Amino acid sequence: MNNRPWNIEANEQEFVNELSMILQDFAYEALTTKPQDINRFAITHFHNRIKHKSTGQGATLHSDIIANRLAPQITNSIEKNILKQSIKENNSPVDDKQLLPFPVDLHSASSTLTRSISHNRRQSIRSESIDPELTAKSFTPTHTKNQNDRQLLINYMKNIVILQDLNDEEVDKVLDLFEEIHTQQGEIIINYGDDSDYLFIVKEGQFEALDIDKRNWQVKEVAKYEMGDHFCELALLYNQKQSTTIRSLNDGLLWKIKRIDYRNVIVNLAHQRRCRYIEFLKTVPILYELNDTERMNIVDSLKLIYYNAGEIIIKQGDKADCMYFIENGNVRIEIQQNGMKQSMKDLGPGKYFGEMALIADQPRTTSAVAIDKTRLAQLSRHAFERLLGTCLDIMKRNATTYKTFKEQVKTYIQT
Repeated sequence: MNNRPWNIEANEQEFVNELSMILQDFAYEALTTKPQDINRFAITHFHNRIKHKSTGQGATLHSDIIANRLAPQITNSIEKNILKQSIKENNSPVDDKQLLPFPVDLHSASSTLTRSISHNRRQSIRSESIDPELTAKSFTPTHTKNQNDRQLLINYMKNIVILQDLNDEEVDKVLDLFEEIHTQQGEIIINYGDDSDYLFIVKEGQFEALDIDKRNWQVKEVAKYEMGDHFCELALLYNQKQSTTIRSLNDGLLWKIKRIDYRNVIVNLAHQRRCRYIEFLKTVPILYELNDTERMNIVDSLKLIYYNAGEIIIKQGDKADCMYFIENGNVRIEIQQNGMKQSMKDLGPGKYFGEMALIADQPRTTSAVAIDKTRLAQLSRHAFERLLGTCLDIMKRNATTYKTFKEQVKTYIQT
């Protein structure tokens, strides 16, 4: 910084940036050194800074818990303590202009800095855009794990809100993204103010979150993490500055997952699923007349449902209000006649059933039972009609198709 008076109005942003860095540097040095006389330490610190500037060496700026948000309070504290100490020792106040390298109104500067910091904090949360086509071709790291570790992670992920709604396919892929890292006692995992790119889950050891107690400006522990706990959860959603410093209390093990890898996998799986659903819709005769845009709208309304072996999916005689596509697993179609249950056919991945529910508001004529663990995509008549109108109206686009299925509906109702 040049040794010249500052015109704050003309150079506001430059001044704010410089002041912010100076205060961060001073705060870090004060907290780590913990001098007995903070006021003399402040005078020495700023004197050395001017000296380094004049020799061209420059001052080393540090990133620590204090960061920008405490700059106004520290500025006021420095000013008040310097004046208080000066009065005590000399019985007369010392003008702060004699101590600081530039004549400024620190209270006004603090107010300006606060506004700038608040503005920058709002801008600091951002999310990267991802192209599904490019994502499908990108490299995704894979970290192999034994079955015990995979099960542990599955259990821990259930406590993380962002990961709770992942389906089985997504969970399996996300598990491979977690990298195991070793930590040493006292090691800083992430500093206050750093970009948060990873979510961490504790496998072994203890970790603490550190912040500043505004009542006395001392570093304090605000949270502790042990086996199964997690931190930096929001890092999976967007890039934001870390709000605390995380330190390892002893030698430990962490699993970490990087936001960009997580998003690549989820976006890629979602893209693959959409493509798969579109192909599903193309195989259903009563939906042949849908155009590409309509298929895309329908795909977004499909709902994933899971069934275990032996569970009843639809029951003969129940209200028919949706159809199903089989993603994984197998389904047996059964009919009850004369008190006897008969198997009609077994369906596997890529097949569908219950489609007449989109056309006729009639009870089910058959039952469907999961043969093994099964994942289905459900399309409800309500969602279909909300988006596109009635299925019969869609089929009217093709007179031949409409006539054929109108006869099928008539037979279906009479059955």
